[in-house]
Amino acid sequence: MSSFQVRNGKVITKGLMAHTLVRNTAIEMAGALYDEIMKDNTIYAIWKAGYPALTPQVTEAAFLEMMWPKLCDRARATLAGMLVTNIDEGLKEDIADALVKDAQFVHARRTAEEKWRKKHGFGLSI
Repeated sequence: MSSFQVRNGKVITKGLMAHTLVRNTAIEMAGALYDEIMKDNTIYAIWKAGYPALTPQVTEAAFLEMMWPKLCDRARATLAGMLVTNIDEGLKEDIADALVKDAQFVHARRTAEEKWRKKHGFGLSI
């Protein structure tokens, strides 16, 4: 599992590996999720209370860092779905290459998640 710490107002990340395209897609998905969830002022207030000394930009960065690893499988599925659409062939080749290269990280991500869940007493992953 990816973990993060906040130092000097910046999010410092550790852990999880993914191909850049998969990671960036997962981060974009996490950003869209953040925007949707934080529309609710009550939820935003609860989230912000967890990081009272940080700016809104840093608390958003912390959310993205916490969530993107959980969205890697969905990002891979989204990218794979794009392969059957009417997009530029060069982009399709880039996506296919990224998915092949990212496949080596899938097992490592799942193993890391299972270890984290066991360590923290959680059940099976979703």
